Amino acid sequence: GPLTLYGPKISRSFICVLTLDCEVDLQGLFYLGMPWEVFLGDQDQCGNGALAAASVANSASGGTWTNPISGSSTSTFQFDINFGTPTFGDAKDYYLCWGTSTSSVADYAVRIGVLTMAGPTGCASCVCYKGDDCVIALEVSGMHETVSQRNRIQILEPG
Repeated sequence: GPLTLYGPKISRSFICVLTLDCEVDLQGLFYLGMPWEVFLGDQDQCGNGALAAASVANSASGGTWTNPISGSSTSTFQFDINFGTPTFGDAKDYYLCWGTSTSSVADYAVRIGVLTMAGPTGCASCVCYKGDDCVIALEVSGMHETVSQRNRIQILEPG
């Protein structure tokens, strides 16, 4: 008889932005109620016991961020995974690793795609002097103009 292989499509690219809700639409072939788990790794090491969690999180003052995230499929072809709202971390590429019935990071053996976390990556010119005009050139990665116009920066005193 025919062999049916269940699971997500692989080699997809996703984009999330720091401070905005991070939702990934997973497509593939699933059976209803199929258990799944997705781990966001810091390097391309799916299936390796040395896989480290992405350096993205939520701050103590708000937002939620879940990694790994698990559930069961609610559709046979597509469903959404909501990681929550990342409020700090590194703006760079991370790797989505898939598993079912996992007990360790080595069980997330299937790389299903790359998630680009967009946001600030550094400050090209962040020195200002009292009495002079101050222009801060903030470097951002992966953000198109309409998204970057919604973000703001706040300058706080140290401590």
